[in-house]
Amino acid sequence: MAANLLGEANPAPTPRHAIERRARWNNITGTHASAGFTCIHAFIPGVKSNAATHFALQQQLDRPFTLGLNVCAPCAPNVCPCCGLHYDDRGRHLLMCTKAGLSERHEQHQKIVKALFSVLSEVGLSPIIDAKGHAPIFVHASAEENNKRPDLVIGGMCDDSGRNIMVDVTVVGATPAGEHNFAQSRYAANDKHYVTEKAERKKIDKYEAEAADEGFGFAPFVLTHGGRMGKLALRLLKRVYAAVRDCVDEWYYYGCLVPKIEAALMLGVYGRALGSKRDMMAARMPDGGRDNGCTPPPPGPAHSHARWGWSEGATFDCDAQWSAGAEGGACAFDEGRSSEYYAFLRRAHPQWFASASA
Repeated sequence: MAANLLGEANPAPTPRHAIERRARWNNITGTHASAGFTCIHAFIPGVKSNAATHFALQQQLDRPFTLGLNVCAPCAPNVCPCCGLHYDDRGRHLLMCTKAGLSERHEQHQKIVKALFSVLSEVGLSPIIDAKGHAPIFVHASAEENNKRPDLVIGGMCDDSGRNIMVDVTVVGATPAGEHNFAQSRYAANDKHYVTEKAERKKIDKYEAEAADEGFGFAPFVLTHGGRMGKLALRLLKRVYAAVRDCVDEWYYYGCLVPKIEAALMLGVYGRALGSKRDMMAARMPDGGRDNGCTPPPPGPAHSHARWGWSEGATFDCDAQWSAGAEGGACAFDEGRSSEYYAFLRRAHPQWFASASA
């Protein structure tokens, strides 16, 4: 695995690929980066959770996302149909596109906030969050909201100045799209903390001064898509444990609770990738996937009276209730019941026959 990630087993074809691979390596390594895989209760066996685990493993092993296949048009195979920027060969743009999967991006964020809230609650602290999933909005002297909303406030624990701590969560990536953003990949390849430290500085500039004016401390909680936590996020987790170490075992805190945050990240990232693919595939279709009147009309009622010439014994996938057998849908279609099936369609879906009746 290490040989693959570092390029020893499969050398990158170009210097750009080598730089992006090193940036991705830094993105998926670090303290607690793979802890989500140990959080078994987050991945209860099922179709979606199994797919999310497979997706997370592809990211950890730096394999191409199978979910990202065929999302670009054949005429422009390396261009995102939503934002028009470079689409990398590993499909990581599913997590970096700024115009696709926006609602799932918010859900990803909220999953992590709720996981952090759960961890803080379980160790006996008092995190504060409103009904919309945010901390109380900052208010100026004029009583006008300024739309700066950290995600939660940690009650029951103070910073070095004796203030409760406001926390804001953010998730960032190491390989943004576009030729003009390639510089970030170079920096991220050379410095494993570059991406998280850049996001931390941005959050501090946005929130710290106003949090202090309201009597709170502030701590950014930054993670990469691959699970690397920022230095200040790790420092916050250590501060939380220091506040509760008398009543919480270290193995339970770091071995059971903290992995919940990484598991929430994995599930959220998978959901965002699904949303991005949905939007990209829709953008590839004419008129955003909507019917522009050029598609052929649906067949009329006369087609349901067709008499098929094949023998009873040919198998087709059909609804079991119209089957002569009980194989759960893989059956010999009984042509003697076609009129009954036609009557069923007339009752259940009359809109299909509206144009023909008119």
